Amino acid sequence: MLVLISVVLLAVSTARERFRPAEAGLTVVSSVQELVFHIGDFFGSTINSVRELGELQQQYDAVLEELRRYEGVRTDVEELRREVERLEQVLGFSESLDYRNLPARIVGKDPSNLFAAITIDKGSTDGMNRNMPVVAVQGGSQGLIGRIETVGRNTSIVIPLFDSANYVAARLQQSRYEGLVHGTPSRDGTLTMRYVSSQARGSVRYGATVVTSGMNSIYPAGIRIGTVISVQAKPYETSLQLTIDPIVDFSTLEYVFVITPESE
Repeated sequence: MLVLISVVLLAVSTARERFRPAEAGLTVVSSVQELVFHIGDFFGSTINSVRELGELQQQYDAVLEELRRYEGVRTDVEELRREVERLEQVLGFSESLDYRNLPARIVGKDPSNLFAAITIDKGSTDGMNRNMPVVAVQGGSQGLIGRIETVGRNTSIVIPLFDSANYVAARLQQSRYEGLVHGTPSRDGTLTMRYVSSQARGSVRYGATVVTSGMNSIYPAGIRIGTVISVQAKPYETSLQLTIDPIVDFSTLEYVFVITPESE
């Protein structure tokens, strides 16, 4: 059909000229060759475009994976920066405490039970002993956490104030009335201060600060425990019972400080 079309076109264009078979044949062949060339070039360009598209897709996937790795590295760097800031704060808090202390990191606790024992990353190799007091610093103020109950080689278990068997000799910071602070069986996040003299009835104020008394106790005097949120006073009883809100938020603890003897 191509040859026929070419012959017809040639015949029309050379109707007034003398017909030359050689020239006509050359024209037909040239037209066919040019058409074949353009068809081949089209398919060749299409194949190259498909191949280049595949290479571009591979390059895009590689760049996307590199971007993901970069995002991961940036996240790690941000976390390291925050960790350095926390460690700097811990060092500053450690130096600001009035007692000789050893910073420790919490490496184990039950997120669903804030009243359970806490595991720290310091043990007998670091000089830890049973009944050493443990404090924490939040909002620029130090607060009592509890005491070491069990000591391992590299870790220790801390019994928090919420434990109902953990009694702390305490006093009201302003009025100086004394009592015993311990955890509550209801485990509602509060502490109970018992055996406060009934004479303190008129001087106890809501929000009053409760601190350790240091009287016949393993805890040094003056460590903040919490604030008074309620007072239970019955006429026939000789003592008051106070409900204490702890100073420290146990759910956000990461670092604590173990108070060590001055002789060590």
